[in-house]
Amino acid sequence: MASLRDQIATELVARLDALTGWKAVLRGGEEVTNVAVLAIVAILGESKRPRDSLMYACTLTLGVLIRGRREDADPTLDGENPVRYMDRLVATAERVVHADPWPNDEVVSITGHTVDASDDPSVLEATLQLTVEYRHNFDDPDVYAPGYVP
Repeated sequence: MASLRDQIATELVARLDALTGWKAVLRGGEEVTNVAVLAIVAILGESKRPRDSLMYACTLTLGVLIRGRREDADPTLDGENPVRYMDRLVATAERVVHADPWPNDEVVSITGHTVDASDDPSVLEATLQLTVEYRHNFDDPDVYAPGYVP
């Protein structure tokens, strides 16, 4: 079984990948090219502290690199401005993060985003940052079982 960290990142990939015209992958996976919008989800780090005698309280930090083609800026929606187009893509990702409840009582917060320069002049990139508060059992980072008694 995968750790809860991996399960949370995979849930975010699934949410983004369900968007029309988007392809979402976990960082380190297969290289994806020639898609309208690419979202690469990365686990950036995690902190933990004991919550009680059975569980850790964890703060997981995720990053989502969003890549979009400048040429896809819409004349009506974006005024053909690629930066406005990238903002629209970021807003779409933000909406999907909170569209449905998360399993296992995770609390997801969007902490911000940056718009970045790309090595490819035909592409714009933004990085969305999220934190996820969750818990897992002391003896198993794969399991959230609040009623667990050893």
